[in-house]
Amino acid sequence: MHTAGVGHYGPLDGLSTADFCRPDRRQLAGAAHLDALLGDRELDFFVLFGSIAGVWGSGNQSAYGAANAYLDALALHRRARGLTATSVAWGPWAEAGMAADDAVSATLRRQGLGLLDPAPALTELRRAVLHEDVTVTVADVDWQRYAPLFTSARPSALLSALPEIHALADDRRTGPEPADASALVTRVRALAEPDQLRLLTDLVRTEAATVLGTTPPTRSPRTAPSATSASTR
Repeated sequence: MHTAGVGHYGPLDGLSTADFCRPDRRQLAGAAHLDALLGDRELDFFVLFGSIAGVWGSGNQSAYGAANAYLDALALHRRARGLTATSVAWGPWAEAGMAADDAVSATLRRQGLGLLDPAPALTELRRAVLHEDVTVTVADVDWQRYAPLFTSARPSALLSALPEIHALADDRRTGPEPADASALVTRVRALAEPDQLRLLTDLVRTEAATVLGTTPPTRSPRTAPSATSASTR
């Protein structure tokens, strides 16, 4: 079992080559040496402990994520050679580990990423080994909170394919109208598209004038009828 894990923080463009390779020396190289040492020996199991940072990424953990992605690749390579291997990408653990700090765990929970209780986490590890999974991800995620935050800057092809994310999207499309829908929303929906644009333009101009301390502009003129839609007398 390979359980080495060393966190390393910093944006990719702020890391030197040496900085980027530093977490690899313990995690990546250690796993590679273990594989080489055991060779083609028949084993009951060969388990690698990784992180979700190598599956869908984590802020300021580019080097750490790359090292963990290597563990999945090593497991796949061993299986291709006819050898046993299971790589588990873990979410943060409770009670021990790199996320056990109170400030870190509180931040993760606010983001929708819960900490794994050791007992059920080890149950999942046993299941993965007995089922001979090659790569598996184990994490406690509140997708309703985590997914919008994670994809706020860019979409994620991986997360968007998850059944849980599809279910959330379906709920948003078919769910009841929010109780706090504003009068403005109701008013806009009742108008034709040209009138919607005029109303919203007037609103923006008025609010901007209030902030700037200037005189509100005159109302936007109604859109003139086109030649094809104008009635003839």
